[in-house]
Parts: sequence; structure tokens; C-alpha cells
Amino acid sequence: MRQGAYLIIIILMIVLCRCNRHQLFSSSLDRADSLLRTNPDSAFYVLQNMGKDIEEASKPLRMRYLLLWAQSRNKTFLPLPSRDTLQTLLDYYDDDDNNRMTALYMMGCLYRDSNNVYKTLQYLSDAAVIADTTDSNCDFYTLSRIYSQMSALFHRQKAPRFELEYSKLAERMAWKAKDTLGAVTEVRFRSWAYQMLNDTDSVYLICKRAERVYSYMGLDKEAARTMPSLIDIYLSRDSLLQAKAAIDRYEKFSGFFNGKNEIRRGLENYYGLKGRYYFQIGIIDSAMFFYRKMLCYPDKINNLKDGYNGLVDIFRNQGNKDSLAKYSNLASIVADSIKRLYSPENLALSHTNYYADRSNEMAINSRADKLIYAWGIFIAFLLFLAIGYIIFRFYRNKLNAHQKVINTEKRQIKLLEERCAKAKTEYKTMANKYNQDLKIKTDEISELERMIYVIQKRMEIQSEDNTTLLANTDSLNLQLKALLTKLNKDSHKARAATKEDLLKLRYLTSECAPEFFNHISSPQYDLSDREILICTFIRYDFKPAEISIMLGVSPQITSNLRARINMRLFGISGTRHLDDNIKKLKSYGV
Repeated sequence: MRQGAYLIIIILMIVLCRCNRHQLFSSSLDRADSLLRTNPDSAFYVLQNMGKDIEEASKPLRMRYLLLWAQSRNKTFLPLPSRDTLQTLLDYYDDDDNNRMTALYMMGCLYRDSNNVYKTLQYLSDAAVIADTTDSNCDFYTLSRIYSQMSALFHRQKAPRFELEYSKLAERMAWKAKDTLGAVTEVRFRSWAYQMLNDTDSVYLICKRAERVYSYMGLDKEAARTMPSLIDIYLSRDSLLQAKAAIDRYEKFSGFFNGKNEIRRGLENYYGLKGRYYFQIGIIDSAMFFYRKMLCYPDKINNLKDGYNGLVDIFRNQGNKDSLAKYSNLASIVADSIKRLYSPENLALSHTNYYADRSNEMAINSRADKLIYAWGIFIAFLLFLAIGYIIFRFYRNKLNAHQKVINTEKRQIKLLEERCAKAKTEYKTMANKYNQDLKIKTDEISELERMIYVIQKRMEIQSEDNTTLLANTDSLNLQLKALLTKLNKDSHKARAATKEDLLKLRYLTSECAPEFFNHISSPQYDLSDREILICTFIRYDFKPAEISIMLGVSPQITSNLRARINMRLFGISGTRHLDDNIKKLKSYGV
């Protein structure tokens, strides 16, 4: 058990150590990547120290290390890794646009260092084609370097028009990458193309503009590095004081010179400018020294050309025919070599044939693309028809289902409307029947109440002495008068008569004016209880407004009832002469 626990602990420690080492390796790569642009020497040092741990890293980290290693060696002017190594990077980053673009760029730089112009152009162009400039994540910085390398390549091939074209592309990508220094430097390099075109005004303007921008940015070293082109112009214009100031500034601030005042390897063409300066101011020994110094760097044929031509000028000025003939012959040989090197045939090999091959390749690809495009359109058309048919069927089925729902709802609405009409008809029939039954029952109740009241009064009268019978009849008249007086007062106070008072009025009228009462209550006239009461009030001189107050109805209802009474009793429409005709009816009593 203990051995098993120890084994597990050891395995966990190994895993943790490997994870920690993996994290440290990744962090070191991030640090090297951040230093690559601004301080490539430090990035190279960091990557060099990581080389011993590369085999233990995962494959993605190893590939990233190799890509950064190649970039750092390129930036520090060291030989690049082998072609197999770079091809491994290309195969690995097949689906990663930015890293594949960088790997193609490194492959182009490898062929650049081996002076294979055709392959260099091929890989640099392929790298530029991969870049998706519409994507915000595009590596515009690397793309600007690619175009800058193509511009420099055409400069070496003496093709200034191509050089200008790619230089402008490099500047534009540098601005997109927010690389101000790179953009301004690319503008400065453009002056070399204008030198080939003998456009000294453009060269001067570009160099002065670049110098001002560098100085504004506080980059004195870069500002001083613009001087060689200006020195050449100053010497051409015989502005020797300005040429001397530019020479001093270049040697003091450019950072290209060591303690022995020797320029950095690869920039020896500056000695030709300095030799020209001393020749023009008449210090022939110094001029000869710098021209001969250029001959010490024959790896660049332009150094030999400038050196020999400078010595020819000196010996011609001195009248030294032997030396003049010697160096004229050497200068002629170099000129022939340069002519062959940069002949139209060689230039065609370097870029014209390249673009011709690319055109043929693009034509073949174009035909294939057109065929694929045609098939794509045909398949897309079939898919469009299929999708259109599916959508048509879907919406037609949906529309039919919706129409069925609408038809069902319409049938339901029609049935409900029929039921509603039937219910309304039944309601009207039942309402009319109810009103009729209500009227009958109301009249019946009124008649029964009247009969009950009469019977009760008769019973009261019968219970009294026969001696008081006559006195009681007079008493009814008195009661009627008292009741009318009370009702009159109530009408003036806008107070309706009570049910008891109305029944009492009806009874006293039937007793005190039996002929009048029997006439208006005759079945032939079919007057309601309310209409009989209205006739009674008219008989006793009550106005229509007072009658409305007594019965508790509106004046309009009273007017309508009066018109109905006039029509039934006297056959006269409206209420004309109603009061007079009622008062003319036979009556006695009050």
C-alpha cells in the first residue's frame, strides 16, 4: 500500500513539473514574441537559451518556437534554418493564415539569401496572397515586411517601377499595422527607386520629409540614416558644405560605424560617396583611399563598379595614362558583368517570367475555377429550386391549415349569429308576454285591493248604528274634501301621494260620485287604474303638473296617458277639451 501511494505521489509530481515546465516554455515564447519587433537581439537570446528544452515541449509549442527562431535569425542577419525545417512549418500551419503567411515569408527570405530571385518572388507572392486584409486579425506588420522585401528585390533587379509599386503597398500595410516607424522608413527607401529613375527632386523631397518625421519622433539615429541619398544630391549639385554636414551627421549619429570609423558590413557603398566628396574638394589621396577601400568588398559588384570608376576619374584628372588604362579596362569588365547580370533576359527570368508562369497557372486555375463555378451555380440553382419547392409546400400547407381554421370559425360565427337571432326573437316574444301578464296581474291586484278596501269599509259602516248611517254619508263627503285638501298641499310641496291616499281617493270617489266613477271604470273604455286616477284628479281640478307629482311620474307620461284617456272616452286625439269633457260627466257629491 505504501509503495502504491509513493508511486502515485511521484507520478503527480512528474505531471506537475511537466505542466509547470510547459507553462514556463509558453511564457518564454510570449516574451520572445513581444521582443521580436523592437529588440530582435534580445528575442534571439531568449530563444537560443530555450533550445535545450525544445524536445520536451508539445508539438504546437515546438512549431511556434521554430517559427519565432526563424524570424529572430532573419532580423539579426543570421542564416535561416534549413528548407526542410521551414517546409515542416508550412505543412503544420496549413490552416492558420497568419502563421502560414509568416512561414512562407521565411521561406522567401531563405531563397533571397541564396540569390534565387524566382523562388523568392514565388514564396513572397504566395505569402501576400494568403493575407486577408478585410480581417481585423490580419498580421499587417508581417505583410508590410513581405511587400518591403519584394520592393527591395526589385531594387536589386534594377526594376524601379515594380519597386515603387510594392513600396507603396508596404507603406500602406505598415500604417494599418500602426507601425509609424516602418511606414516612414518605407517612404525613405522609396528614394532609391527615384534615384534609378534620375528623379533627384523626388529623392530630395522624400529624404527631407523622412528626416523631419524622424526628428519629430526623437529618432536621431534613423534621421541620420537618411543622409547618404542627400549626400549624393549635394555632391551632384556641388553643395560641398551641405555634403560635409550630412557626412558628419551620418557618421556621428547613424550607429553604422565602429570605433575605427569603419561602416557596418553591407553598407560599403558609402565609401564611394566619401571618395567623391574628397575628390570634389581636391583631397585626392583621401579620395583614392576610399575608392580603393571599396575594392576590398568585391562580394557586391556595385562596390567594384564605383571603386573602379572613381579611380578612373582620379587618374584621368592626374594624367596617369597607364593607371587610367588599367582601371578603365577593369571598369569596362565590371560594366559588362553588370550588363549581363541585369540584362533584359535575366530580368525576365527574375520577375517577367515569374509573372508569365503565374499568369499561365492563374489561367489554368481560372478555367478550373470557371468549371467549378458553373457546377456550383447549377447545384445552387437545383438547391434553390428544391428549397423553394419545400418552402412553397410548407407555406401552402400552413395556408390551407390556416384557411381551415378560418372556415371553422366562420361556421361557428354563423351558428352563433343564428342562435343569437333566435334568442332575441324569443326574448322579444317572452318580453311582450311578460308585459301583458304583468299588466293583467297588476290590474287584478289593484281591483282586488279596491274590493278588499270597499268590503272593509262596508263592514265598518254596517257595524255602526242605523241612526248614524245618514251622518256617515255626509262624513264621506267631508273625508273626501279633507283628502283633496291634503293632496293639494302635498302637490305644492312636490310630495307624491301615498298608496293609501290613492286607494282612499278611489273609494271615496266611487261612494260620493258613483255615476262618474262607474262611467270611467266601465269595461268598454278599458282604462287602467292609473288612468282612472288621472280622470279623478281632473274631476277635482288638479293640473297636469300636480297629477304628475301625485302619481310620481314624468310630465311626458302624464301627457301620454291624458291623450290615451281622451281618445278612449271621447274619441278625440291629443288632450284637447279633456278636462271640460270629464267635468261634464254626470256626477254628484263633492
